[in-house]
Amino acid sequence: MTLFAAVLGENEKISEAVAAARRRMTRFPGDRWRAVARPGFALGVWQRWFGESAPPDGDWDVAERDGWVAVVSGHAVVAQDAAAAGSVAGAPDGTSIAERGGAAMGLAARLLADFVSDPMTRPRAWQGQFAFVAWHEATQRLFLVRDPFGIEPLYWGRLPGGGFAVANLAKTLVAMGVADGPDALGWASFFLWGNVDGRRTVFSGVEVAPQGSVGVVAPPWASAPQWQWYCDLRTLWAVPSAPEYDEAAAQVAINRAVRDAVAVATADRQRTALFLSGGIDSGAVAGVLAQLGRAGTAYTLAFAEMAGQGNDERPWAERIARHYGLTHRVDQVAEPDFWATLPKFLDAMDQPTLDGINFWLSCQKAGQAGERVVCTGDGGDELFGGFTKLVLWRRAERVLRWVRRLPAGERVLVALMQGYGTLRRRPKWRWAGNYFATRDHLYFVPYAVFFPEELPELLGGMRSR
Repeated sequence: MTLFAAVLGENEKISEAVAAARRRMTRFPGDRWRAVARPGFALGVWQRWFGESAPPDGDWDVAERDGWVAVVSGHAVVAQDAAAAGSVAGAPDGTSIAERGGAAMGLAARLLADFVSDPMTRPRAWQGQFAFVAWHEATQRLFLVRDPFGIEPLYWGRLPGGGFAVANLAKTLVAMGVADGPDALGWASFFLWGNVDGRRTVFSGVEVAPQGSVGVVAPPWASAPQWQWYCDLRTLWAVPSAPEYDEAAAQVAINRAVRDAVAVATADRQRTALFLSGGIDSGAVAGVLAQLGRAGTAYTLAFAEMAGQGNDERPWAERIARHYGLTHRVDQVAEPDFWATLPKFLDAMDQPTLDGINFWLSCQKAGQAGERVVCTGDGGDELFGGFTKLVLWRRAERVLRWVRRLPAGERVLVALMQGYGTLRRRPKWRWAGNYFATRDHLYFVPYAVFFPEELPELLGGMRSR
């Protein structure tokens, strides 16, 4: 795991900013801290190695070469046609590294060796999730690169009094004094959808690096980065005509993709733990780990208040574990445990989300058991549309279509819902009728945490840039 902060500006100011970043990032025993300073530039890197074979020099994610300084967080594989000398061809399992001068090249060195050949286009040959920052001393330019899907976070902002800062945690920039208060649009996104829109943060002055882009920061450093797409996902989605759906071929392709992803993620380990819910996503990962012979202990988080109810995932997780012959451990959490850990969770959480506390609790339990690396099925519902809310959306659409056949049916339904919502103090019932106009509007009803009509009270006097 790597956290970093890079700063451009006057030397005396950037040293203060990096010191503030270090106080935020170095919060656990056994961490490694590395600082690199150049005229007008400073880099602070916090590293914690969770794998089984940490590099002895601790520089896996930091590189210095020919006037360049680079840092990377996340994971990436350099494509096989990499042109720069010393770059690495990605093996099928994503684990091979080049030997140079008798020492294995770290990830940052591999990416930097490839990057310098053509900074604006070479990242399109990289595979994985990554945030990459490189400083070129001769030209005084800073390059910011983020993976095509925007999975790995990367934030930037301006320091008070002048200077530019970039980090892979928003709260690191807040600690450095970049933020000047809450951002209303960022918070509005969270209140509406339960997460922050990928283009914003909840901190005014802290900006998000666009996914699939290379940004260049050049003197004067007070200006915003100049962004250039190296991979625009919209071009991948712009299919001229929908191909004929072949379910058998789709199953084969998905099976291969999931198997390859799990194989790459666990290639350097004999056994890998797993967070196992009762869903298809983590169940699929469990099956692949069992096939590969790399399945370690499966951990399931059960909530005492849900025991015996329909939303209790424990019975389904137990069935999956038995089917694949996994060692299974169930940890039960009750409401007092939730409130006890909430302050630490909120402090550690970078951007607010409604879907993080369960992950936090699971990591606590696995960490206490001595686990260092864990696989999850997180993201499967988003990718394959597995949310129950989608089912509710389709059912509501059918019901509304039937109601509209009745004289004044929709108006009567809306009036009844508003009355019920007012009497029972259920805002969703009160405002839902405002979003029956189209299928897209109706989609908002099951997904909204709050409705736009409630935002003025929630946001108070917040403003946004």
